[in-house]
Amino acid sequence: MASFDSQKINVGIIGSGFAAYTHMLAFKHIPLAQVYAIAGGTRAASLSQLAGCKHLSTVEELLQLSELDAVIICSPHFLHESHTLQAFQQAKHVLVEKPMATDVQACQRMIASSVKAQRVLMVGHFQRYRLTNAAAKMAIADGRLGRVFFIQDTLFEQPSTKPWEQDARARGFLLGYGIHAIDRILWWQEGRKVRSVYGISQNPDNRSVECISSVILEFDDQSVASITTSNYGGLPRANSPGAAFFQATVIGSSGALSVDAYGKVLLRSSPGQETETLAELPQWSSLDALERLQAYIHQDKEFIDAICGKGLPSIDGWAGMRNVQVALAAYEASLTRQVVRLE
Repeated sequence: MASFDSQKINVGIIGSGFAAYTHMLAFKHIPLAQVYAIAGGTRAASLSQLAGCKHLSTVEELLQLSELDAVIICSPHFLHESHTLQAFQQAKHVLVEKPMATDVQACQRMIASSVKAQRVLMVGHFQRYRLTNAAAKMAIADGRLGRVFFIQDTLFEQPSTKPWEQDARARGFLLGYGIHAIDRILWWQEGRKVRSVYGISQNPDNRSVECISSVILEFDDQSVASITTSNYGGLPRANSPGAAFFQATVIGSSGALSVDAYGKVLLRSSPGQETETLAELPQWSSLDALERLQAYIHQDKEFIDAICGKGLPSIDGWAGMRNVQVALAAYEASLTRQVVRLE
C-alpha cells in the first residue's frame, strides 16, 4: 500500500472499467491530488492494487470515508444520478463521467443537490481537452472561418463487449458515447442555442439499445449540424489503443476545417490557398501513454483546481444536462418521426 500525503486532495473512484483505469493513470500526473480509494465493479480490487490505494467493498463504504474529499463517478450510466446524490449527501465533490445521467430530470436533481451541498459538480467530457478539438475551437472563436453555417460530425467505435451497455436503462450509443459529438458541436457553437432536433436511431439484430443514429440539429442562427454515430461496426485506429474514429468538417463563410480528434486539424481559408495544419495529435502504442492521457490530466486538474477555489469547472451540470437533453430529443424524434423543438 502506498503512503498517502495528508496535504493532497483525496479522490475516490467509483467503478473499475476503462474510464476508471484512465482516471487512475491521469491522477498520477496531478501533484495536488491522489487516488485514495476505489470501489464498484468486478475489477475494483485489482485496480486498487495497481493504484496503490484502498479498496472498499461497496460504494457506500467508500463515500462514508471521512478522509475522502471528492469522487470520480465511472459507474454504468444509469447509476450516475444515484451515486452523485449519495456523494453530495456525504459532502463530496463530484466529477461524473458523461453522459451526466439518462434523463433530464435526473440532471436537474444532481444540480440541485450540488447547490444544496455547496460542492463542485463537473461532467467528464474529456474531448474538449484534446489538443485537436481545442485548436478547432480556437480557430472558430477567432473568426478564421467567418460565420459557421454547417458542421458534420461522425463518431464510430467498435462494438461494445460490456454487458451493462446492453441494458435498456443505458438507452444506447448516442447518449452514452455519441454525446461526445453533441458536446463538441455545442461547445464549438457556444453562444448559439439548439432550436430543433431530428433524428433516426436503429437497433439492428433486435438489440435492446440503439447502436446507430443520425441526427440533425438546427440552431437559432439558422446554422445546421449533422451527427452520425455508431458502434455497430466501428473503424479501428491503428497504433492508438483507446482511440475512436471521431472526425468533423466545419464549414464557414470564409473557410473550412477538417478535424480528426485523433489526427490533424486542417484549415483552408479560401480557394487556392494552401491547407494549414493547426494541430496534430501523435499516435500512441499503449493506454498509459502520456499523449492519450493528456486530455484527462487537463480535465481532472481543472476539477481539482475548482475544489481548491481556483475557478469554476468549464463543463458544469448545466452543460452536461444540455447535452443529455439534445440526445434524448433525438431519440424522441426517431420514435415519433417528428421534429422536436427545444425550449
